[in-house]
Amino acid sequence: GWMVKNHLRGLRSAQNARKKSLAIARSTVENCAMFRDSVRREIAQMVMPRLNGSELEDPAYRAAAAELVDMGIGGFILFGGTVETVRRLTADLLRRAGRPLLIASDLERGAGQQVDGLTEFPPPLALASLSDPAVIRWAGSVTAQEARAVGINWVFAPVADLDILPDNPIVQTRAFGGDA
Repeated sequence: GWMVKNHLRGLRSAQNARKKSLAIARSTVENCAMFRDSVRREIAQMVMPRLNGSELEDPAYRAAAAELVDMGIGGFILFGGTVETVRRLTADLLRRAGRPLLIASDLERGAGQQVDGLTEFPPPLALASLSDPAVIRWAGSVTAQEARAVGINWVFAPVADLDILPDNPIVQTRAFGGDA
């Protein structure tokens, strides 16, 4: 009963926050209006809202992202999309910005983890179980090449995570193991 209701309420709250990510970013930058332009731009550069892959084709959503670029934000964190929609949007945003933007994504299982049509690998722990560093280097190389091909220039993936806390379910298979 109550546990399920609370869990569902939490999921709805997280979904609403994801949908409002661009609006929250805009509000954050707008609330810096009291600062002089140089300080406001520096603050804006630290803002990196979520880009929802399911909304990349929506003209209003794309316009909201473009407006944030005009306001000087530092980049975006991408969750989902297809090869073509991600490539087109990142190219449009970079062209509009006229400056480097950070386009990040969680890709610990390869670029296909977030972008449909790219390669998805098993979790890092499964790759580590092969005891072949060449396979891990190859998977990392493929991930980097595919990410760059669609405009992602900052890959969020574990490089030093250790699975040493059994009560922490987040790390587990995302780490390459429990020893250094």
